[in-house]
Amino acid sequence: MPPEAFSGVKRFALKKALHLRGAHIIMKRTPSLLFCLAMDAIGMLTYAIPLFGEFGDVVWAPLSAFIFFASFGGKKGALGALFNFIEEIVPFLDFIPTFTLAWLYQYYVNSKGRHSFYPSQNKSRQVIDIV
Repeated sequence: MPPEAFSGVKRFALKKALHLRGAHIIMKRTPSLLFCLAMDAIGMLTYAIPLFGEFGDVVWAPLSAFIFFASFGGKKGALGALFNFIEEIVPFLDFIPTFTLAWLYQYYVNSKGRHSFYPSQNKSRQVIDIV
């Protein structure tokens, strides 16, 4: 059963049950790569309509920053939302794929310990990601 199928109460109960069994639970919120690519494409599309580019960014920049923060959350999401807002509001910086770069960073951070050549030092704990 995918983790999305669990409601808040079921998720809490699952987390407690796994914690009692010695598993270490990591709750993470990461949007999909497709979503991030779509958001970057929308940000770049403001230049597709002549004379609308920078005026469209005035509307898109705060909306994009809000969506960024809602998607990634936490301190990294707030910092990324600020960078996203600046990137969208400053002329001619729309080519920077902020959402995709954040997704790549989040993916790298999340998978850093899993794809290592060195064995884990704490073999007694099992790590389970619940999205």
